[in-house]
Amino acid sequence: LDEPQTMEGGKTLDSLANFKPLAVLRYSATHKTTHNKIHRLDALDAYNQKLVKKIAVRGISVKGLTGTNGFLYLESIEVSTAAPVARVELEIKQNNGIKRVLRKLSRNNNLFDLSGDLEQYRGFVVADISALTNTVTFTNGHELVAGEATGDVSESALRRIQIREAIKAHFDKEQALHQRDIKVLTLFFIDEVAKYRDYSAADEKGDYARIFEEEYNQYLNEILDLHETPYIKYLKGISAEKTHSGYFSIDKKTKRLIDPEMGKKATEADDVDAYDLILKDKERLLSFAEPVRFIFSHSALREGWDNPNVFVICTLKHSDNTVSRRQEVGRGLRLSVNQHGDRMDNAATVHQINVLTVVASESYKDFVTALQRDI
Repeated sequence: LDEPQTMEGGKTLDSLANFKPLAVLRYSATHKTTHNKIHRLDALDAYNQKLVKKIAVRGISVKGLTGTNGFLYLESIEVSTAAPVARVELEIKQNNGIKRVLRKLSRNNNLFDLSGDLEQYRGFVVADISALTNTVTFTNGHELVAGEATGDVSESALRRIQIREAIKAHFDKEQALHQRDIKVLTLFFIDEVAKYRDYSAADEKGDYARIFEEEYNQYLNEILDLHETPYIKYLKGISAEKTHSGYFSIDKKTKRLIDPEMGKKATEADDVDAYDLILKDKERLLSFAEPVRFIFSHSALREGWDNPNVFVICTLKHSDNTVSRRQEVGRGLRLSVNQHGDRMDNAATVHQINVLTVVASESYKDFVTALQRDI
């Protein structure tokens, strides 16, 4: 039995007895009922035997949600032959209102001036940018750490930051692996289909789809300034609209994508149609000819589906269900393959190539950190 924890209903167990089995073998990473254990392959064994990817975490931490502080988010610090530069998102007064904009900051930059004289940034002058500690210090004593947001951070702002971090992680991996003929996939888990695909909108795009395309185009434009490599040519041939797709249950009557009917348990969902859709296209997803590189899922891709080339997982939802989160992380643990279907399991390079980045909200980060502690 594969995933036996989904087959523990009374009628199911009674029916299995009709087979009159001499033995029953149960395979799962998330057993609910433990029977006589024959063999165990735990996280440490799998990692040491180089059977799974290494896990890395990009956590987004939030503090100071008072609504009175100026919003600031330090994305990263860029190091070159010149002095380090900080990529910081802040609020800027524009003709059509206040917008959150990403700016490159250097020492002595005054955020009050940059923001169009917004009062909450008075006294915020960049005193130091440290690439060693990944921090920006201001003359008023305020310190910002990379990956940290301060000030008035709404739920949608946090999700935008997560989407941006996932896109950045995707491009970082893709740039390194494209020359090895390995396609990189990124998987987003969402809590509501309408946030990705909204049938009431003219273009049927939900908030996450819009945010994704905005952030993707912004980051893509920065990369396209680099030298004309085969990778840059590959990127130029893919539009933002074509590179993301959502896999959800399909309502056969309307042929429209809907939220799956959730059962009594959070891990159960009626996802038969979505499973068919994914399994038929799974190998195509691995090809450079297929433009889809970012996949949005509701619950269909939680168990029973694996694509070896998932390198980034981002969870745009609150989750305290340990089993479902472990299954979500598990979607990206298989070792990747190249365009010829060869498994990237060379002992010398397996964990240089195969690293799964999890872009986490804080509770999710705690969970993945615990997984890493096991390893």
